[in-house]
Amino acid sequence: MTPGRRGLHGPRPACRTENRCALITTAAADSPGEAFCERRGFGSALTLDHLILRPDELPEADLPQIADAEHPGYRLTGWTGTVPDRLADAFAEAKNAMNDMPVGDVDYGSVAWDGDHVRAMAKVIADRGDTLLTIAAVHGTMAGYTEILLPQGSGPRAQQYDTAVVPAHRGHGPGLWVKAAMVRRLRAEHPGAVEIETDNAEDNVHMLAVNHRLGFRSYRRTHEFQLDEPTDTERTPRTAVGSVTAAVSHQRRSSGPAARPGPCRRIQKSESKEMRITTCVCC
Repeated sequence: MTPGRRGLHGPRPACRTENRCALITTAAADSPGEAFCERRGFGSALTLDHLILRPDELPEADLPQIADAEHPGYRLTGWTGTVPDRLADAFAEAKNAMNDMPVGDVDYGSVAWDGDHVRAMAKVIADRGDTLLTIAAVHGTMAGYTEILLPQGSGPRAQQYDTAVVPAHRGHGPGLWVKAAMVRRLRAEHPGAVEIETDNAEDNVHMLAVNHRLGFRSYRRTHEFQLDEPTDTERTPRTAVGSVTAAVSHQRRSSGPAARPGPCRRIQKSESKEMRITTCVCC
């Protein structure tokens, strides 16, 4: 039995046992993993563009020009780790803006965020030794935010988590503004982080434009494949989200003009050289 076939033996039973409706996996573009997915009945559901930003390579004037731009009526705030209690409900509401991010044909369902949920997500991250940085734009309530993750022992590369702009504030520039402010903060507080990695759905043209304006450059592409599991009419309805990839990333596709639930501690992961299957059995 090949490593790829063996890799399905854990996630598929877990998907059925936990009453999930689909299994989602990621394969590098133009890799043998794509052919494997097609042979196993997975359908291509989403194309992702992976990007890297090296802040030290940005033109000297670009970052201050973006970060210092005036946004009348808006102000920036930020924190490390868990959101302050006074902002928790507003932050949760802003996170709900991730639910309309472009995700192609992938069935992720939606996430209903509240104050307890955002605190729980931050605790999971802290418990595993990672550092979560957040910067938000406030206009009465929270208009948008961006998050950066510094994985423990990950070296010089930071990971972009969510970036979202509340619908009422789209078109006013808070997405680009908070991301520029985050790059500035990262350079000041964590100079050892010399790269930021993110990914966006290929059809998320607004966030791709924001990232390219900030200086991100594409370096690879992946495809997400979805396998719908048979439903059993005698069982309870299945949960919409059967799995999440890459241990529940982040900005991932970010909402602008991507989200995953917070990182889960009950991830079952199977990997081969060309593809990765990661099934969340509790989110």
